[in-house]
Amino acid sequence: MSSLVQMGIHPTYSLLASGEPVKRWLRERTRCKRPRWDIHPIEAAQRVRRIKFRQQGWPMTTVSASRPPFRRVAVMSAVLLAVSAGIAGCAGGGSDGQTVLRVQFEQGETSSAAAQAFAEGFEAANPNVEIKLESVSSEAKTTTNSTVLTSGNPPDVGLLPSNGATFGALAAKGAILDLADVWKAADLDKRYAESVNQANLYNGKHYSLITDSCLYSIVYYNKALFEKAGLTAPADHRITSPDQLYQMAAGLRKIGVQPLAFAGKSGSAQPTWMIDALLPTAATPEQMTNYLQSWQADASVTARYTDDPFNKTLGALADYAKNGVYQEGFLGTDKTATESAFATGSAGMALGGHWTAGTLRDDGAPFDFGWMLLPPVDSTRTAQLTGCYIGTMVIPAGAQNQELAKKYLEHMVSNEAQRDAVVKAAHGLPAVTGLPDSAFDETDPIVKEMLEDIRKNGTQSGWTSTVPGSLGQSFSSPLVLSMYAGETTPDAIGAQVQAQLDKVRGR
Repeated sequence: MSSLVQMGIHPTYSLLASGEPVKRWLRERTRCKRPRWDIHPIEAAQRVRRIKFRQQGWPMTTVSASRPPFRRVAVMSAVLLAVSAGIAGCAGGGSDGQTVLRVQFEQGETSSAAAQAFAEGFEAANPNVEIKLESVSSEAKTTTNSTVLTSGNPPDVGLLPSNGATFGALAAKGAILDLADVWKAADLDKRYAESVNQANLYNGKHYSLITDSCLYSIVYYNKALFEKAGLTAPADHRITSPDQLYQMAAGLRKIGVQPLAFAGKSGSAQPTWMIDALLPTAATPEQMTNYLQSWQADASVTARYTDDPFNKTLGALADYAKNGVYQEGFLGTDKTATESAFATGSAGMALGGHWTAGTLRDDGAPFDFGWMLLPPVDSTRTAQLTGCYIGTMVIPAGAQNQELAKKYLEHMVSNEAQRDAVVKAAHGLPAVTGLPDSAFDETDPIVKEMLEDIRKNGTQSGWTSTVPGSLGQSFSSPLVLSMYAGETTPDAIGAQVQAQLDKVRGR
């Protein structure tokens, strides 16, 4: 079994058949070459024809990819099982006396592409180092992987979301390293946006590194339908007031199309996406920072969820529903249906993320589209793009190569690695600022506009993408949907969230 795991082979497949590609792959393995991947064989065998960003639940990225016939995939796994006993002695350290650095990455095509590019760049600059990539599922990342990180044989660089349930406990007991050295060496106080640095502080220290980012809670609109309805989209991408949004909704309804396609079915993340967009425009910067950090047990609570900023944010969302901003039947509509409604022209607006632009083009949307931001709660405030900036890369206290692991993290946030791994290999958005325009030659024009907007107006880390799900998305989304259904009020929701905050802080 151990030899199979070291080879990256899932141990549950049985022998079916063989083929020359499999034999060739095995010959390479039996020469004792350490595998780049430790992943499920089906994922290892995937052949990606095109990458397509998809919104799934809270802001994150998945892709569509073609797979080879299942029989061939099963064959690859099964033949390896048959020869595993004969290659058990091949496990061990790096070839030619190299230092092996074990680095975790999250399963998925885009994250795999980025992980491979990060590793190749570091190996090229450090020929005496061999990177061994170890995959972690999205579920394990937030649950059982903490046990791996605190085991007697942890990876050198691990995955642990900074808003996860176990992050605080591991940081408090010194099970993950304070990354102050990395912050200083990589100049992250300047190269990360201020909102990014603040959102990922834990008790005044940085324990996790952010390697990429995303933008969400963005209103896309169909330019042809807006023109037909006699509507003018704001030139600066900012809806100035709720009244202007209501006029857009009414104008679209007059020409027989639905206004904002909104996923209001149970389980949707979009109800709290909108909190993320509006709360920074209702709170002062100091209040917003506290909302993002007060879940940490040692942080002071100076902004309560029963206070005006949170209450007015919920009130604004309730008014959206009352004034017909959302499509008919939105409480029973899921994400797939809203995407379809917008793509087919039956809705004039839709809520999405930066990846939505690429998805629409890949799907051949037969119209031009633009983007806008929801109106601020306080009309004197300027709305900003909402970002997801979750620190995930950590160094376990038991890591064998801690200093080399720090150098690897510094590499991950270098301009070169951010360009090659995040922007080009994974088609994502960098975590740091300051990349040259040439890094985004292949980026969608709409996304380029968003990046330029960030340069001018900054960005804000989303509340639900920063606080634990037990306080934010998973806890609060059902409450917002209940408000839309007329079953509760903003005041009642604020009291419930405040009570939940007390529970989260006391765990």
